[in-house]
Amino acid sequence: IRESELRRYKPSGKPSPADSVALIETPLGHGSGFLAAPNLLVTNHHVIENAPADDLKIFFPAESDFVNVHGVLFEDVDRDLAILSVKTQQVPLAVAYDGYVPQGESVQLRGNPAMGGGVTLRNAVVKGTTRSMVRVNGYDFLQVDASIDSGSSGGPILNELDQVVGVIAMKATDEGEKLIHEGLARLDDSFKNKSIEQTQGGIAFGIPAQDLAKALDTVRGMTAEEAGRRAQVHENRVVFKRLATLAGIRLLEANVNAPEEMRQQAARVTATRAADDFLELIPAEPARLLRSALQSKSIQDTIALLQQDMDKHLN
Repeated sequence: IRESELRRYKPSGKPSPADSVALIETPLGHGSGFLAAPNLLVTNHHVIENAPADDLKIFFPAESDFVNVHGVLFEDVDRDLAILSVKTQQVPLAVAYDGYVPQGESVQLRGNPAMGGGVTLRNAVVKGTTRSMVRVNGYDFLQVDASIDSGSSGGPILNELDQVVGVIAMKATDEGEKLIHEGLARLDDSFKNKSIEQTQGGIAFGIPAQDLAKALDTVRGMTAEEAGRRAQVHENRVVFKRLATLAGIRLLEANVNAPEEMRQQAARVTATRAADDFLELIPAEPARLLRSALQSKSIQDTIALLQQDMDKHLN
């Protein structure tokens, strides 16, 4: 933390990673987050992007009930970073503002990985070793040799002083592993073999602390009016995404449920008509399979979720 701001933002008491890392539950899944300043919870954008604030539940280990989210104050889709406004007495973790992380340093990754079958590990700790900075789509990510699972997204990467040096962003079994192996394929055999040996235990990626620090400074500099506007933008975005998804589902339902006579008529449409003049019908067999899928319980539950509280949010 910058020296000029130390007194203002220094946490009272000794922050504990175990108390400051939270489980974030959404109607469609869960992720992780952590306090990086008083009442400011950091997570990945993809964890909260499809849920309005009142559908988010934050669980801290030391709290008997969930904590409500008052608003989403910061969203960076490209950086996959978000900051939420909450009300809690938990002590925030210290952020390493200079962000320097030596190669080969021991770190720990904290999160709430999903183990399958509805089982989630609360505040799990994974040990890792820093390797290098990796450039992905124009952004720097901290590469860590560590195995993480779904649900850890948004958790902190901590150095040996329990300072946040990164935010867990991508895991090895997803895009990260694909990118690494594509890169390894372009290396000579001797270096490739050495690299594979170093990363065979798993690869994790983190958003560097410098970028988190900039986001925190942005939020701290907001007026109450701007914070309210940012929070409302998130709510509006969620509503429009739900409407767009519902509209797409309804169009698909209309397509696959088209009567057979309409399909026969569509088949007779001559090629002289411009493609923009009509909606192409899905062939009979794929339509039957899609119709069955749309009637499944999981899809119907998703549709019900998208419609949930829609009138309230639209109003």
